[in-house]
Amino acid sequence: RGWAGGLGYGQYKEFEWIKHSNNNDNSLVDNRINCIIEDSYGDIWFATSNGISCYNIKDKTWKNYFSLYTKDSYNDNHIFTSLCEYKPGMILAGGYMSGIYEINKNTGKTNYFTQSINKGKNPDKYIRSILKDSDGIVWRGGFYSLRSYTDVTNRTKTFTTTYPITCIKEKDYNTLWIGTINGLFILDKKKNRMEEFKLPFQSGCINSIYQTEDGEMAYIGTYGNGLFSINNKTNETKLYNTDNCGLITNNIYSLIPTANGDVIIGTENGLSLFEPDKEV
Repeated sequence: RGWAGGLGYGQYKEFEWIKHSNNNDNSLVDNRINCIIEDSYGDIWFATSNGISCYNIKDKTWKNYFSLYTKDSYNDNHIFTSLCEYKPGMILAGGYMSGIYEINKNTGKTNYFTQSINKGKNPDKYIRSILKDSDGIVWRGGFYSLRSYTDVTNRTKTFTTTYPITCIKEKDYNTLWIGTINGLFILDKKKNRMEEFKLPFQSGCINSIYQTEDGEMAYIGTYGNGLFSINNKTNETKLYNTDNCGLITNNIYSLIPTANGDVIIGTENGLSLFEPDKEV
């Protein structure tokens, strides 16, 4: 079963439309969904423009946090854009604020971590992506920088970026894909260096990155320029847009794999299905 912007789908024949219900605490907190993850217990978390919701699959119940209704926020901003489970039952959430929220699913306790600010530096904001990599390092991408944190050494690293970061994905054991509002970058963790990945066509804003489990292919969803596919072995890159395929719009917001290797593309005009074997 998959989830896309509040739309749950199985094998495309049936779907369940989930919406916010006014004056009902046991419902999705808001219909404007910006991020969805599944935790290690199989429950589903939604980052929305008015707080965070957790849907318990077994009990079919909702638990909401940090909204105008719940009144448990640490500040006045309720727009969330990123989620990450960094330990079983421990959720990190970022959004239109400078800090990071932590939710302990098992106890219900929450925390808000502010940033340590260096003299002369602005606090980061708009945390649009949070990732825990295979080394156990937590990465977060904001308006001004990319930051990493590991609780093994309790150390934080900061990488200043040219453009605000939109998404982070692990490319391989040593490198990360970094999407920004103006192009695609690769971070080498060993060299502590970030370089632009040169695409043969203009990419603009990168909204979503999906990489196949075998690491062979990466798919890059953009705002305004369609879908890129990258062969990680050869660096061969192809562009799919409304001019050369059946994509319904060039504005792509999410990429979700299916069980048979296809890619569901979430757009402003609905869903498209990309079949890599047929390149359609």
